[in-house]
Amino acid sequence: MKKSVVHKKLVRLAACVLAAALMWSGAAISAWAAGGHFTDVPATHWAYPYVERAYADGAVSGTGGDPAAGTGVFSPNSHMTYGQLLTMLTSAFYPEELAKMSKEGPWYAPAIRLTVERELYYLDESWLMEHAGSAINRYNASYIIVKILEDRGFHMPDKQAREAAAQKIGDWEQVGEDAAAWPYYVSTVVAAGVMSGVDSSGTFNGGGRITRASAAVIYASMSQRIPRFSVTKGDGWSLIPDPAYWKEIEETFYTVYPRLWARWGGGVIQKHISVNAQEILKINSEREALMWTRSIRFDDVGHVWERDIEVSAKYKDGPVSPGFAHELGHVLQSYKKLDSSWWTESMASYARYRYYYYADEGALAKEPASYIQADDPGLRDWRFETSYYSFWFYAYMDSKYPTTPQGYGLMDSIHFAMRAGEITSDDPNDPNLNAVVKRVTGFDTIEQLRQQYVKELDGGTWTFNGFAGYRDNYITENLPNVPNPTYPKVEGFNLCTGANTYSTSGESAPQYAASNLVDGDRSTRWEAARSDVTDPDSLWGGAQHKVLFSLDKAMTFNTYTLYHAGVQGENTRDWRISYYDEEKEQWIQFDEVHGNTQDVTTRTVKQLTARSFKLEILDPGADGTVRLNELELYNMNPESTP
Repeated sequence: MKKSVVHKKLVRLAACVLAAALMWSGAAISAWAAGGHFTDVPATHWAYPYVERAYADGAVSGTGGDPAAGTGVFSPNSHMTYGQLLTMLTSAFYPEELAKMSKEGPWYAPAIRLTVERELYYLDESWLMEHAGSAINRYNASYIIVKILEDRGFHMPDKQAREAAAQKIGDWEQVGEDAAAWPYYVSTVVAAGVMSGVDSSGTFNGGGRITRASAAVIYASMSQRIPRFSVTKGDGWSLIPDPAYWKEIEETFYTVYPRLWARWGGGVIQKHISVNAQEILKINSEREALMWTRSIRFDDVGHVWERDIEVSAKYKDGPVSPGFAHELGHVLQSYKKLDSSWWTESMASYARYRYYYYADEGALAKEPASYIQADDPGLRDWRFETSYYSFWFYAYMDSKYPTTPQGYGLMDSIHFAMRAGEITSDDPNDPNLNAVVKRVTGFDTIEQLRQQYVKELDGGTWTFNGFAGYRDNYITENLPNVPNPTYPKVEGFNLCTGANTYSTSGESAPQYAASNLVDGDRSTRWEAARSDVTDPDSLWGGAQHKVLFSLDKAMTFNTYTLYHAGVQGENTRDWRISYYDEEKEQWIQFDEVHGNTQDVTTRTVKQLTARSFKLEILDPGADGTVRLNELELYNMNPESTP
């Protein structure tokens, strides 16, 4: 194994010995206790939040007592040994690799073997094993920290940042005298914000020891800087020079994947992300769109590796985020024995629906037509097939039978039973599947549950208005370095976003095109004077102007809003609006207004489902020119307004 070349003083400085009473556990801690876990680190202790964070993440445990019962002992002033620090940091930032290390030897042996394998220290395994009980000083800790930061993808401070940090270190000249290698590592950890001086003068005190309390602070600082998950470029990215495309992948990954993992990856019902695996997700081009396939690797005992995602791309076409979010849902499934005809794809689509689209208003606005089936018959007719019409049924399961700290809900019970191989078929008649349904819901079969869902949907006793208020939201909220979901709602969402204007009677200029009326931007407008009419014969019944537009698909609505120019004499006075009945093949008027003086006009109409619409202007206003900024469609609750 290649070793770094360092000054001989590194060995001498690493040889100080101080016994410490600490044993580390690699087991994940599933939840924070109601109060503090350690009697010697009360809430008033300066290191309390850091120790609690490290304990909750499973990075540390106490030296005595029962932390889970709040009677643990942490010994915050005891010194850290090489074995202890390496075990803490490798279990925190290399949990999957650490799990694969040989367990032969003392408790710290796996961490030391991993340290050597990853070249996180400059001395070999025999030296580390011999000195595992020796107290580590701040110089050597800085070396290990920098190596881990580099290895785990942290954006390292540049030379200018290191030089600025050096000016704040009170004993900087001593740092260079102690060893030629130390200035780089010390200035790097200080510039990175992981370590700082020990006094008001910024003295680094490289020969000083690391206490257990200080180690908790170091862990917390590193955990804020090192992503728990990573996405890297694989094969084919040289063919995609557009940096914005990769940036979109990264933004989607680091926002969506931690949420998915928190719920479906770790197999815990408490809010704790316990990463123990890695999976490779590959994207290949096989036709005129992105094709997403995945290659799952298992170790010799069947653990799936899910922490690091490698994306290879040989073709780019269209927006990446929705499809990528769907595939990230597949990564978390890892069903080794499932004969699936609907669950696998439907759940991955639901993962995208809930944790991408309905977690962020901006994401939802990108593709509303396909994700706002406000009253689509398919939501009732869907029967266990691969189709996006299952979204609401999955939402119904989460709404009615949620996961709580006391136990798994229906969807998660099915998911983890499939991962464990206890359910091997998603056939609605499968006895193992229905046994889980029976246990959680009381219904004998999943088909009975689906019928109940349809009954409640039709009866108005259950509806989908977004995921705000769902009891299982706690699992995916307040995750480290992940923005909390904003929970957009169905009601109040403009169904016209992305509509297509396919006919108009005229427009004053290109910048006042009729398409501005449904472009989702209230700052643009459709403007047309009487002299701008291009085909007078197309107007009838007193209409002065008209515009026809269509949605991506038929949508259910009961409200529309017109945004006028908002200047005296420029508000449209009279209009009528119709929808096209495709079965009858005719236009049917559903509202007509006369004498409007409002700048913004909101009208509630009988609930209708349609795709194509016609707005006819009967009286444009005082000067005879139509000036309309936006037309919006909504499906609102009766007491709501957009």
